[in-house]
Amino acid sequence: MSVFKKYPLCLRASEQQILNSMETFIGLGFSRDEFVMMVKCYPQCIGYSAEMVKKKTEFVVKKMNWPLKVMTLFPQVLGYSMEKRIVPRCNVIKALMSKGSLGSELPPMASVLACTDQTFLNRYVMEHDEKLVLQLMAIFNQDRIS
Repeated sequence: MSVFKKYPLCLRASEQQILNSMETFIGLGFSRDEFVMMVKCYPQCIGYSAEMVKKKTEFVVKKMNWPLKVMTLFPQVLGYSMEKRIVPRCNVIKALMSKGSLGSELPPMASVLACTDQTFLNRYVMEHDEKLVLQLMAIFNQDRIS
Protein backbone atom coordinates (compact mmCIF):
# COMPACT_ATOMS: atom_id res chain seq x y z
CA MET A 1 0.00 0.00 0.00
CA SER A 2 2.89 2.37 0.69
CA VAL A 3 3.85 2.21 -2.99
CA PHE A 4 0.35 3.19 -4.05
CA LYS A 5 0.29 6.06 -1.55
CA LYS A 6 3.62 7.31 -2.86
CA TYR A 7 2.72 6.83 -6.54
CA PRO A 8 -1.07 7.02 -6.90
CA LEU A 9 -0.80 6.70 -10.69
CA CYS A 10 -0.06 3.03 -10.10
CA LEU A 11 -3.66 2.68 -8.96
CA ARG A 12 -4.63 2.99 -12.62
CA ALA A 13 -3.21 -0.47 -13.19
CA SER A 14 -5.83 -3.15 -12.87
CA GLU A 15 -5.24 -6.27 -10.83
CA GLN A 16 -4.89 -8.16 -14.12
CA GLN A 17 -2.24 -5.73 -15.37
CA ILE A 18 -0.28 -6.16 -12.14
CA LEU A 19 -0.53 -9.96 -12.40
CA ASN A 20 0.55 -9.84 -16.05
CA SER A 21 3.46 -7.64 -15.12
CA MET A 22 4.49 -10.01 -12.34
CA GLU A 23 4.29 -12.97 -14.74
CA THR A 24 6.52 -11.12 -17.21
CA PHE A 25 9.17 -10.40 -14.59
CA ILE A 26 9.05 -13.91 -13.16
CA GLY A 27 9.28 -15.32 -16.71
CA LEU A 28 12.48 -13.34 -17.18
CA GLY A 29 14.05 -14.95 -14.11
CA PHE A 30 13.18 -12.51 -11.35
CA SER A 31 11.84 -13.93 -8.10
CA ARG A 32 8.59 -12.75 -6.58
CA ASP A 33 10.53 -10.88 -3.87
CA GLU A 34 12.71 -9.20 -6.51
CA PHE A 35 9.59 -8.10 -8.37
CA VAL A 36 8.17 -6.58 -5.18
CA MET A 37 11.47 -4.81 -4.51
CA MET A 38 11.53 -3.44 -8.07
CA VAL A 39 7.98 -2.13 -7.76
CA LYS A 40 8.82 -0.48 -4.44
CA CYS A 41 11.86 1.21 -6.01
CA TYR A 42 10.26 2.00 -9.35
CA PRO A 43 6.46 1.56 -9.34
CA GLN A 44 6.13 2.72 -12.94
CA CYS A 45 7.53 -0.63 -14.09
CA ILE A 46 4.10 -2.16 -13.49
CA GLY A 47 2.71 -0.23 -16.45
CA TYR A 48 5.38 -1.19 -18.99
CA SER A 49 4.56 -3.62 -21.76
CA ALA A 50 5.87 -7.16 -21.51
CA GLU A 51 7.63 -6.74 -24.86
CA MET A 52 9.50 -3.62 -23.74
CA VAL A 53 10.51 -5.15 -20.38
CA LYS A 54 11.80 -8.28 -22.14
CA LYS A 55 13.67 -6.28 -24.78
CA LYS A 56 15.49 -4.09 -22.25
CA THR A 57 16.17 -6.89 -19.78
CA GLU A 58 17.53 -9.22 -22.45
CA PHE A 59 19.72 -6.46 -23.84
CA VAL A 60 21.41 -5.55 -20.57
CA VAL A 61 21.67 -9.15 -19.37
CA LYS A 62 22.51 -11.05 -22.57
CA LYS A 63 24.29 -8.46 -24.73
CA MET A 64 26.02 -6.50 -21.98
CA ASN A 65 26.48 -9.36 -19.48
CA TRP A 66 25.28 -7.40 -16.47
CA PRO A 67 23.79 -9.82 -13.93
CA LEU A 68 19.99 -9.99 -13.67
CA LYS A 69 20.36 -8.97 -10.01
CA VAL A 70 21.55 -5.53 -11.16
CA MET A 71 18.17 -4.96 -12.79
CA THR A 72 16.58 -5.68 -9.42
CA LEU A 73 18.75 -3.05 -7.77
CA PHE A 74 18.35 -0.51 -10.57
CA PRO A 75 14.89 -0.97 -12.15
CA GLN A 76 14.91 2.62 -13.43
CA VAL A 77 16.73 1.30 -16.49
CA LEU A 78 13.34 0.08 -17.69
CA GLY A 79 12.28 3.70 -18.06
CA TYR A 80 15.23 4.68 -20.23
CA SER A 81 15.04 4.88 -24.00
CA MET A 82 16.77 2.05 -25.85
CA GLU A 83 17.59 4.29 -28.82
CA LYS A 84 18.62 7.45 -27.00
CA ARG A 85 20.35 6.13 -23.90
CA ILE A 86 20.83 2.40 -23.44
CA VAL A 87 22.15 1.27 -26.83
CA PRO A 88 24.48 4.24 -27.56
CA ARG A 89 26.09 4.11 -24.13
CA CYS A 90 26.39 0.34 -24.13
CA ASN A 91 28.00 0.43 -27.58
CA VAL A 92 30.63 2.84 -26.23
CA ILE A 93 31.25 0.57 -23.22
CA LYS A 94 31.56 -2.49 -25.51
CA ALA A 95 34.05 -0.62 -27.71
CA LEU A 96 36.11 0.39 -24.69
CA MET A 97 36.06 -3.16 -23.34
CA SER A 98 37.17 -4.58 -26.69
CA LYS A 99 40.11 -2.15 -26.70
CA GLY A 100 40.99 -3.08 -23.11
CA SER A 101 40.46 0.50 -21.92
CA LEU A 102 38.15 -0.50 -19.07
CA GLY A 103 39.94 -3.59 -17.92
CA SER A 104 38.13 -6.88 -17.74
CA GLU A 105 35.15 -5.84 -15.61
CA LEU A 106 32.05 -4.03 -16.76
CA PRO A 107 31.46 -0.75 -14.98
CA PRO A 108 28.35 -0.62 -12.77
CA MET A 109 25.17 -0.31 -14.81
CA ALA A 110 24.01 2.70 -12.80
CA SER A 111 27.24 4.60 -13.49
CA VAL A 112 26.77 4.01 -17.22
CA LEU A 113 23.05 4.60 -17.59
CA ALA A 114 21.90 6.86 -14.74
CA CYS A 115 24.12 9.86 -15.39
CA THR A 116 23.53 12.71 -17.81
CA ASP A 117 24.96 12.53 -21.32
CA GLN A 118 27.65 15.06 -20.43
CA THR A 119 28.71 13.12 -17.32
CA PHE A 120 28.79 9.90 -19.33
CA LEU A 121 30.94 11.50 -22.03
CA ASN A 122 33.30 12.99 -19.45
CA ARG A 123 33.55 9.71 -17.56
CA TYR A 124 33.96 7.26 -20.45
CA VAL A 125 34.82 9.14 -23.65
CA MET A 126 36.73 12.39 -23.14
CA GLU A 127 39.50 10.89 -21.04
CA HIS A 128 41.08 9.11 -24.02
CA ASP A 129 43.37 10.29 -26.81
CA GLU A 130 41.87 12.37 -29.62
CA LYS A 131 41.65 9.53 -32.15
CA LEU A 132 39.79 7.25 -29.74
CA VAL A 133 37.53 10.11 -28.63
CA LEU A 134 36.47 10.64 -32.25
CA GLN A 135 35.75 6.91 -32.69
CA LEU A 136 33.78 6.76 -29.44
CA MET A 137 31.78 9.88 -30.31
CA ALA A 138 30.90 8.32 -33.68
CA ILE A 139 29.75 5.16 -31.89
CA PHE A 140 27.80 7.20 -29.34
CA ASN A 141 26.02 9.27 -31.99
CA GLN A 142 25.48 6.45 -34.51
CA ASP A 143 21.79 5.62 -34.98
CA ARG A 144 20.92 7.96 -32.13
CA ILE A 145 17.51 9.58 -32.40
CA SER A 146 17.54 13.25 -31.42
